This record gives sequence, structure tokens and C-alpha cells, in this order.
Amino acid sequence: MSTQSAGRLPWTLVAAVTAVQARTPHALLGRVAATASTAMFGPIVLAIPLGSALVGLGSRPSLLAAALACLATAAVATGRTAAAGPPDRPTAPPPGSRAAR
Repeated sequence: MSTQSAGRLPWTLVAAVTAVQARTPHALLGRVAATASTAMFGPIVLAIPLGSALVGLGSRPSLLAAALACLATAAVATGRTAAAGPPDRPTAPPPGSRAAR
């Protein structure tokens, strides 16, 4: 792994955690943060033993084909998410309104 790509992962995680904290209502923050952590770190629990097993079983071309299939799946999923657009953010009530008090 190159130094450049290794440096991006922690910043990506910091951005994800910051987004969870900034956009989640206070009453739900613990549940949403736990779910986000599971979504971010859960795949690693499966990927390490699966990757180790594949290295022991497969040859280089088959591993590259599997990696390309995973990359293509991620690209399609990312494209669908980006096409949907950002979620609507609730707007604050106007200053002086009854809801603002």
C-alpha cells in the first residue's frame, strides 16, 4: 500500500464520524454512532480472514479478478448514492417564532 493511500483512510473515518455527530439529533447520537462504527469497521472483521483464506487458496490472477469485482461493486453502489443527492436537512425555525423559544 502506498503512503498516499494509507494517509487517506483515517481522514475518511474522521469525516464520517464528524458527519454523524453534526447531523444526528442528540437523543439518537449514541445509537447512530454505534451503527456507523459497525458499518465502517465491520467489513474489516470479515475481510481479514477471508483475504487470508483466499491468499492460501488462489493464484494471483484469481485474486486480482476478485478485487476488481469488489471494486466494480463499490463503484456502482457509490454511483447510485451520489445520483440520489444529499439528504434534505431540516431548517431552523425563523428567529422570534414560537418554535424558536
